[in-house]
Amino acid sequence: MVKLYAAQIPGPITLHGLSAAQRVRQLDLYRSFPGGITQLLKAARLTDRIARLGKSNSGLLMEDLDRVVNQLGARPTWMELTRLGRYSPQTYYQRWGKHRLIIAAYEQWKLANAAPPDVVPPAQTHP
Repeated sequence: MVKLYAAQIPGPITLHGLSAAQRVRQLDLYRSFPGGITQLLKAARLTDRIARLGKSNSGLLMEDLDRVVNQLGARPTWMELTRLGRYSPQTYYQRWGKHRLIIAAYEQWKLANAAPPDVVPPAQTHP
């Protein structure tokens, strides 16, 4: 299943992409491979196709969550995040914990990354 999917797509293999293409629930994949996509790809001898999100990429996760929030106009549920997000909800869970903690981290990120208000310089007067 994994090698057939890998032969069909170029580049890194993600759990989200694999589960969607093979019509397998991510939960079922995690039951068989608790180490996630990394363990699955190691078992299939496809480690060169692992898509990694390093520790420094929390910003990318938050940017994608922000995109989903803006698309929905509200905070997403796990199902909405699975359907619309580029990353698995499990990735968020591994980084921040439960849904409420992810939302709290998102709100902090949003405040820290809010665009500054437009500053209009005072009009200059000429004598």
